[in-house]
Amino acid sequence: MAEITAEVRYGADIANKHAVTHVHVGRQKTRMDRIFELIDNTGLDPAVVIPTHINRRNPDVMEQSVEYTKMGGIVDLSSLMRKEEGTMTGLKPEYAVKRMLDEGAVLENMTMSSDGNVPQILKGENGKRVGRYIAPLDLNRREVRDMANNGVCSFTDALKIMTSNVGNALGVQKGRIVEGYDADIVIADGVENMRVEKVYAKGKLLVDGGEALWKTHFQKDPYYDLYH
Repeated sequence: MAEITAEVRYGADIANKHAVTHVHVGRQKTRMDRIFELIDNTGLDPAVVIPTHINRRNPDVMEQSVEYTKMGGIVDLSSLMRKEEGTMTGLKPEYAVKRMLDEGAVLENMTMSSDGNVPQILKGENGKRVGRYIAPLDLNRREVRDMANNGVCSFTDALKIMTSNVGNALGVQKGRIVEGYDADIVIADGVENMRVEKVYAKGKLLVDGGEALWKTHFQKDPYYDLYH
């Protein structure tokens, strides 16, 4: 892991770009121990090594995640990880964020990703496979809505976890509506439902009235003729 993170850092320096190494925590009993050892032994800035899928209740990774955010490290929750999505050891991000904030985690050092489109196996109570499905893409929206509506944190803070915090962590000009940033904007009907009405990507309208203008990758990009 030290070798990989060193190569990432070296490549980033050559390209003059910001780069991070994401580490999938998994279900090992060691939890995040190796990541803490990596930081201790190399002196790396914790912000460039990001553990993901940390909202796991068995083994419990969140206690270490709280400490990591206090060190200046960034941790990533997976909005896919809950029983209903087939992750029997996961904890719904809404509950994970509440616990972490209650224990003093730094909210600005928390991000969330969806694992959208990943094939997911569904298992019954006996652990046997009962089906499979492709994970949806709007799980982050659901979690932001639930955090705000159920009093975990303010709507503004819930949004940070999947917008400005992510942009800061990855060193990209996204996550804010300010001059010089990519005009990636989602317009929804309100906090209660957060039903998506419009989506702009770099200023181009891709969803209007809740309907995608560009429905599949087999369909021609509606903006192709404008730029080619």
